[in-house]
Amino acid sequence: MATALKQVDLDVEETGPDGEHRVTATVKRQALLAGVEPLQAHGALSQSITAEDVAKHPAFYANAVSLLLTTYAVQTLYAARPGLGLTRWKVLLISPGDEAGHGAREMYAFTFGRARYEAVAWNRLPFTELPNVADQFSYNLRFTLEMSRELGGSIDDD
Repeated sequence: MATALKQVDLDVEETGPDGEHRVTATVKRQALLAGVEPLQAHGALSQSITAEDVAKHPAFYANAVSLLLTTYAVQTLYAARPGLGLTRWKVLLISPGDEAGHGAREMYAFTFGRARYEAVAWNRLPFTELPNVADQFSYNLRFTLEMSRELGGSIDDD
């Protein structure tokens, strides 16, 4: 899992005297999608996922893999920094060919605190539960629409 986490770039900066921190996690779509096989080997993703599935639904799989890695990043960051209090996370997706990240798009954002970190049974938490465990978790509307369209949904963006 630590090797897979290298696909996520975390930038943690203190923003004020209240101890609040902002965390920007930048994920590269190409690296995430290429990381499906190693995550399957680790047992973190189903063996039934094929390269065709990933090619057909890239935003959906980028979301799934980023949730897995972000869940691990939250746990790792809080474990490594015992004094860390409130964090505000923004998870960005970089499209293939944009390695500099100029066109990075927000996938989702959330807040997390020390008390929440202490209350979570991390060894039993499925990564799909991060949206339910984190405070103020919200998907970016455009990213939600992209996933919906890939899966044949018909959400209007009006």
